[in-house]
Amino acid sequence: MTEFMGRIGTFFLLMGLGFGILFVASDMSASAGTGLRTDYNYLCIGTILLSIGFALRAQGAPPPQPSGRFRWWRNMRENRRKKQAEKQVKK
Repeated sequence: MTEFMGRIGTFFLLMGLGFGILFVASDMSASAGTGLRTDYNYLCIGTILLSIGFALRAQGAPPPQPSGRFRWWRNMRENRRKKQAEKQVKK
């Protein structure tokens, strides 16, 4: 159930960001002299959805442990750093 709440929280976060973008777009169109007004309802709805989203994400399950998919990449980077450090010491 907690994983489901985290996903719902993510949905609300994305919707809140969408409404925030709509607010910015309405403000830009109003300042461009199109005769339209800035719609502050988008700002209010976006703020409410963002706060609900953050609250639900906090209740959600913690992220899973890393699966080790990129372990080989990390090992390659560490080996390269070690070789570079050895070259620096030899100089």
